[in-house]
Amino acid sequence: MSINHFWRPPENGTKVLPSTADMVIIGGNFTAMFLASLLAEKGVSICLLSKRSTFATDISLRETGQVQLGLGDNPFRLCAAIGEEDTKEILQFSQMGINILKSMSCVSTHGGLHIAKDPREVEEVIHSAQILQNLGFPCNHFTADEISAKLQTKGLLDGWFSPQEITVDLQALAQQLTASIKHLHLVTNCNVLELVDTPNAVTINTNLGALQTHTVVYCGDYADVCHHGFFAEKLYPVRSQCIGVPVENPLPYGCVAQYGYIYWRDFGNIRMIGGCRWATPHLEVGETDDTVTVRKVDVHLQKFARDSFGVESQPRYKWSGIRTHSCDGLPIIGSLPGRPDIIACCGFNGHQLPLGISSAKVVFDLLIHGKTSHLPKKFDSYRFL
Repeated sequence: MSINHFWRPPENGTKVLPSTADMVIIGGNFTAMFLASLLAEKGVSICLLSKRSTFATDISLRETGQVQLGLGDNPFRLCAAIGEEDTKEILQFSQMGINILKSMSCVSTHGGLHIAKDPREVEEVIHSAQILQNLGFPCNHFTADEISAKLQTKGLLDGWFSPQEITVDLQALAQQLTASIKHLHLVTNCNVLELVDTPNAVTINTNLGALQTHTVVYCGDYADVCHHGFFAEKLYPVRSQCIGVPVENPLPYGCVAQYGYIYWRDFGNIRMIGGCRWATPHLEVGETDDTVTVRKVDVHLQKFARDSFGVESQPRYKWSGIRTHSCDGLPIIGSLPGRPDIIACCGFNGHQLPLGISSAKVVFDLLIHGKTSHLPKKFDSYRFL
């Protein structure tokens, strides 16, 4: 079966590279597009550079559109690793992104379920629900029987429900962001080769020519940023994979299971199921080709659809995308050490929504106001000093 992307990007971009711009944003994902829209409202001259032929054709339109609180690790593990104070700060940061997305016209606000698939997960699910409640984030614990009745499924165990989580129509979000930045310099098929310091400016050498600017913001995924030594040492690509199968009774909320390694949400009568990258020995780490899907992963995704939901039919869609992970599992946000003119806004580990949206707001505040009160200490790029 050929690979089909469930979402289709709106037409955008050009191959014309300007010679100068006040600011250059490297990357063509939702984070870059949202930051550009905020800055454009302030009259900043901006140029967006994307390595791809169309903006939002990277992982932005290859996810399922689920927007979760926090990071990949559940609140219990996160709290055990970094403590309650930093956990709360990160949860509040992702809540800020959710609130921004809720102001757009492409969101469903039905909450999200986090479910145990292995008996060893159940205790962590219960503790996670307690931690969320203690930190001021409403949630409800459901038993395995309640999960089974709620989802009409089998083989899943206890879970918690977060009413503040949302799902996004990615196609509509892409159209909305494209409309807000269509008057800017949107340069596609642009491969950034290097940054060179020149008097009073930074010169960006690309396959399309050279461009001078005063400020560079890296919002892109691994393919867009790996030419820079700082990011090459701290970011790495991970391929994720999804299938789309038909369902008769769609669910209104997104779901996550097995420590976040399996996730699904319904869009119309199609259930998009992603994850299972553990099916390959290297967990798809280091893979950069999103034009293929891996049979071993595909087999387990279909098995999950069959065992959990009774879906026997073959997928109507299947596709892959390249997520950008950081070496410590945390986003990298802010000016690079010693370089106030080069700013990071990347490394979202599969959680571009909402972390990328809230990160773009933080970078906007730093650029326009010179300060922000929202950046979690654990996300600051200076942590690598």
